[in-house]
Amino acid sequence: NHILLGTSMGLVYALEVQWHASKWVAQMRHPVERKIIVEDVVGDTNLEVFIVDGGGDVACLDANGKVLWARKLLRDEELNSLGGGRLMIVHGTSEMSLGAVDATDLAIVLLARIATTEHHHKGRPDKVTTLELRLYAIDAVTGSDLPHFPISYDSSQHHFSKSTLPQPLLIDLHKDQSYWLERGSQDFDAIRKLNAQASEEYTKESAPQPHGGTGQGLHIVQPVGSTINIIEGSTSCEQRLDLGDTIPSMVQADDIHGTGGVDLVVTTAQGEIITLESDSVPFHPLNTHSAGAARSPGSNSQSHGFSASQGIFVHPISRQYRDVLGVYLPVTFEIFDRRPNIDKEVDKQLYAVEIRAGMSAKRTVFSKTYNSVGVYTEKVQIQYGPGYYAFSVRLRSTHGIVYEDSFHLGWNVNYMGHMWIIVYLPLLLLAPLLLSKKTPSDWQDDDYNTDKRGGILGGWSR
Repeated sequence: NHILLGTSMGLVYALEVQWHASKWVAQMRHPVERKIIVEDVVGDTNLEVFIVDGGGDVACLDANGKVLWARKLLRDEELNSLGGGRLMIVHGTSEMSLGAVDATDLAIVLLARIATTEHHHKGRPDKVTTLELRLYAIDAVTGSDLPHFPISYDSSQHHFSKSTLPQPLLIDLHKDQSYWLERGSQDFDAIRKLNAQASEEYTKESAPQPHGGTGQGLHIVQPVGSTINIIEGSTSCEQRLDLGDTIPSMVQADDIHGTGGVDLVVTTAQGEIITLESDSVPFHPLNTHSAGAARSPGSNSQSHGFSASQGIFVHPISRQYRDVLGVYLPVTFEIFDRRPNIDKEVDKQLYAVEIRAGMSAKRTVFSKTYNSVGVYTEKVQIQYGPGYYAFSVRLRSTHGIVYEDSFHLGWNVNYMGHMWIIVYLPLLLLAPLLLSKKTPSDWQDDDYNTDKRGGILGGWSR
């Protein structure tokens, strides 16, 4: 395993944990302040490394540190003088999000702050003339912009000169999400053509569109100032919602109200927490984001669940909240691996699964390594006594990437409520037998027999 570390000097280190040495070192032009993300986007069962620095340079490296592609967020004509001695500079970016925005190849999505200033004020952030935010979606394989991107937000409509840059949330808000089940065997060219037709339909006056739009892929939920921008990634159709207060952090998504739908959770600068509920979007554990910058509390995976090359999730039969009575707890989960060449590499078909009664490794109640993907049901015994538990099911890949899903259950919480069965059931079963047995009444003393002329003292003589 390795640790990827970015520094203020623009250096990126891949440190070997065991030997405390550098496997490779990369140099960026600006400070690397955002989290480095990894994912297998090429399909060779190896991880690619994605880096963005504070000046708007984005790079993709392979597992050995070789540059696959590198680019600047600004175009060449924007980097040069715009006329009148003005130029454009990137003043920071948000954290990167990774997912199949148009349901084809993975894409990097980030928000950048673009400043326009005088050329002789290039090193003076306080001399900025105008500011704008741009939402970029970059093909993770080629490094080129996706169609309809970048999307610009003018500073005259939003006050964000000193605001934070929230990370974009990638989530599928379509009512029909069945096409994700076939991911890995789909024709990407056909999907791109379908998305292009759906994009053209939005430009015409037509009948109301279905929930989430007619394209395929993910939606981008991006806070800008006090406005939430919900963008269908394949068509760039956008819906805006103004909450009246600055939204400084990333929007979260989960089934908060337990209705079986996806809810968006938004926090504001004044301390308000707002949930946006939708019963039309079905809940799926791979289509959530509920742990801040990470998709799950104990994971280090960065790709959206539907888009990930591999992962794990708990089936509804086990995640439905209930009080389980008994010694063992059945847990049904599914392991998937969509890497194209995984069938040819048997040594990487190892899936280490752990089930924890909480988050701590000391509370591991089940551990097993599997050699194939599929649906498994395991019986887990809890040794910590009755109570309410937050179980986490974790999958560790051969690369050290952790995928996690969690669910909540009660285990033997109300077992005392059924004690009356143990006490009263035997009595109820024996009562008919006791009541049906009748004996004749006899008031004669067994010790006094007149025929034998005995007496109560054992007999007498004349």
